[in-house]
Amino acid sequence: MRAQGDRGAAVVEFALIFLLLFSMFIAVLEGGRLFFLQASLGSAARDAARVLAIGGDQAEALARANDAFPFGSVAWDSANSAACPPPPAPDQSATASLTYSTGMITGFWPTTFTLRGTGAMRCNG
Repeated sequence: MRAQGDRGAAVVEFALIFLLLFSMFIAVLEGGRLFFLQASLGSAARDAARVLAIGGDQAEALARANDAFPFGSVAWDSANSAACPPPPAPDQSATASLTYSTGMITGFWPTTFTLRGTGAMRCNG
């Protein structure tokens, strides 16, 4: 038999362990989502770099990146992006850099993250 003071101990222990496990679950969920967004943004940046490498302009590349990134609208980072010059040398590359701002989906951490994806491709494929 249990002593009179031990009745609520199991409930308190369960509550403490449950909060710890629930917090870990939310952290893994949010981290996985951010990792997936980052990978998708990198893929969209590679698609945009491909458009730049075959002679497309920035507007076409941004449209292709937005088509490839299904989670929202990406922003073009013109400071870190470069198209191929008119007569490209064999060793030159087109570079596309994109950013996407997102928050946490669960709302436990009200922080906004700016993710950056960069893609590069040799000029003329």
